[in-house]
Amino acid sequence: GGVQDFSSYLGAWVTPNCPAVHTVLRSAVEHLPGRELMSYQVDEPGVEAQVEAIYKALQQVGMAYVNSATAVSTTPEFTLQRVRLPRESLKRHAANCLDGTVLMASLLEAASLRSALVLVPGHAVLGWQPTAEGDCWDYVDPSVLGTKPFAEARALGRLVVDQYADQQALYGSQAAAGVWFFKRLPVAALRQQLILPME
Repeated sequence: GGVQDFSSYLGAWVTPNCPAVHTVLRSAVEHLPGRELMSYQVDEPGVEAQVEAIYKALQQVGMAYVNSATAVSTTPEFTLQRVRLPRESLKRHAANCLDGTVLMASLLEAASLRSALVLVPGHAVLGWQPTAEGDCWDYVDPSVLGTKPFAEARALGRLVVDQYADQQALYGSQAAAGVWFFKRLPVAALRQQLILPME
């Protein structure tokens, strides 16, 4: 009768080896000086530039936000969410917040950059590490790919995380079992748990 948390299995939707992901990654280099994705072989501003280049490449594809989050459920107390694989989102040029988050995480993992799926009630954003060492994170909200530049998407991602991480810190230890406000699921940690790409 308890609540089972399967959110870590979202890591299976992060598919860095998908050919469509590599096509977008190839176009991302056109937004970088020297036309190179160097992962963490560059400084922190260089890493940020790579994340921005990936964001811009997705904008060039024509990604748009489509709020198609729910699927039919056989029990009224549960709402199921269908999550598109990155290849599906790229084929349809459409993604909701969670679709866009797994898509961007796939692109970052393919570029050897560390990412995280960040879940808050009713929303998801992408986390990424600006350096190879430590546990520092930055954020971007992929739900605005079709309408906002990278700087605004980054500010929105930070705002979402600040709001819900504070709530988690304030109420998390007192919350009832199964209640949460903020989850950051680093993709590298999910891989260590053998949650591997499904394709």
